[in-house]
Amino acid sequence: MTAALFVPIYQVRGKDAGFSDHLRPAVQGKDPHKEFLLQAEPSGLLYIYQTKGTRKVLRLPNTTLWGTFADRNAAIAAFDAALAATATKLGQTIKLEKRVITALTAPYFDSDKRKSAETKWTGPNDFATCRLHQLNDPFFA
Repeated sequence: MTAALFVPIYQVRGKDAGFSDHLRPAVQGKDPHKEFLLQAEPSGLLYIYQTKGTRKVLRLPNTTLWGTFADRNAAIAAFDAALAATATKLGQTIKLEKRVITALTAPYFDSDKRKSAETKWTGPNDFATCRLHQLNDPFFA
């Protein structure tokens, strides 16, 4: 059985605050934040979440991600793959200071960036719907 895992990765204090406290280049380089989000999606980690019951899709805070994995080790491997792909793409070492990976049992999410799921981006399950909105919906760009 697969379980959804909530993967809050790091927190950015604000647009002008510089690099995050938790994920930053080991030496002076590009901020890895945006590239990490791009590299996380092929690893099965999304920043769009569909709330249960309301059929709303919403943007999770900063770079909080979620995914559906067979177990905790698979979630860790997906995260590590996204981190390695980001470092390769940017051509720099990235120092990760903190991360939390935990099972979603009774999550509650709210966001100022939310909307009803659109039929044209509705997949066979919540993960597919979130992924389609993340990849295609200009509202979440």
